[in-house]
Amino acid sequence: MHAVLCRDYVKGRDWYDFLWYAARSVRPNLILLAAALDQTGPWAGKTSFVDEAWCHRGMVEKIASMDFVKLREDVRRFLKPVEVASLNLWTREFFLARTGKLFTTQE
Repeated sequence: MHAVLCRDYVKGRDWYDFLWYAARSVRPNLILLAAALDQTGPWAGKTSFVDEAWCHRGMVEKIASMDFVKLREDVRRFLKPVEVASLNLWTREFFLARTGKLFTTQE
């Protein structure tokens, strides 16, 4: 979660991993995430309140700003040839839906 929220460039593997966790309904460890956010990234050294609603908002904002062509191209090298067609699913709506299912507290 820290990587997808804080990285200032597209890294497909971060989002591939996010989907893996989301598919298994693995919720972020909010205490660990808050500590990581306090150490590095745009929230470093700032007091922030990290809860599910905050994470959901952050993910929605990040997804809204992403270049999905770059994202798909970056992750393509990790996939088996038979899996490449699944990248057509990697759209803004797809990631928003996965994010929405991951968090129970939504605004």
